[in-house]
Amino acid sequence: MQGGAILHYIDCSCVVKALRDGSANSEILHEQALELWQLTARYGIMLFSGWVPGDRVIDLGADGLSRSEGKDWGGYALNSAMWQRVRDTAMAAGKTLTVDLFASSSNNKCQRFYSFHHTQGTEGADAFDRLSWAHSRCPCGQTHSEYVYVFPPMELLLPTWIRLEQDRAAGIAIVPMSPTVPWWTIMKGGLIPKMQAFAGTTLKIQEGCAKINTNDKLTKLEFAIVEFDFGKSLEPNPHSPTCTPLGPQATSAHLPPAMPSISAIDKTARQNLWRALSTPSMHAFNLQVQQDMDLERNVAIQDW
Repeated sequence: MQGGAILHYIDCSCVVKALRDGSANSEILHEQALELWQLTARYGIMLFSGWVPGDRVIDLGADGLSRSEGKDWGGYALNSAMWQRVRDTAMAAGKTLTVDLFASSSNNKCQRFYSFHHTQGTEGADAFDRLSWAHSRCPCGQTHSEYVYVFPPMELLLPTWIRLEQDRAAGIAIVPMSPTVPWWTIMKGGLIPKMQAFAGTTLKIQEGCAKINTNDKLTKLEFAIVEFDFGKSLEPNPHSPTCTPLGPQATSAHLPPAMPSISAIDKTARQNLWRALSTPSMHAFNLQVQQDMDLERNVAIQDW
């Protein structure tokens, strides 16, 4: 990072102001801002800070799990007609969906599923704890390829697509049509045919979960059925859906995920950063950032 630049986004405007001008209202915040400036000046790092809306922070893959809607994987799902389209898509590819990675006992689409919390019938709590999303070993003694069904909460889209790519997983996902967000490029790397778009009004919102659709923020979106395959390392076993355990996995023997190279990660990160910067919501403060550059250079060369 020495001699580089840091672009800092946050949905708290008082922190942005403190990083730019200091804080007269909070001694702690002022001291922390000074400490950060001293550290960046010592290593010749340029620091740029800007405000973004809270929902944009979630779209970029942060802060979602601290919010109530991020802790409920049972709040919405496809209706029966759209689920039939998903099944038809899998059948047309000669596949059978084996596990639902983001579900609850009330909306799981596959007999095997993972939930946010432990619940009746779940194979495990938190799919991210699985060692592989591409394969599993069951009591029959064989290693099976998974063909996963993925409909994650909005705030988990970025880590979900990173994990799918790392594990070279295959399956079908439901995603919002958001070509400017960072995970979109990752998703397109594993895309097989064209996406099948559909209206968010076809989502089924469960009773008692209306808050997750406040102001129709879900149903007004356009979604798509996405078939993906990030690489075939094992031949699929046709018996996988029937001989895989229905409860928690009985063994911890999994194949390790295939990790991308450091250069590939760096290239993707830089592409995602520039893509995020190019969105309309970022242009509003880009001019202000440019105006602040002279001030930041002066601060960096001061004798602290």
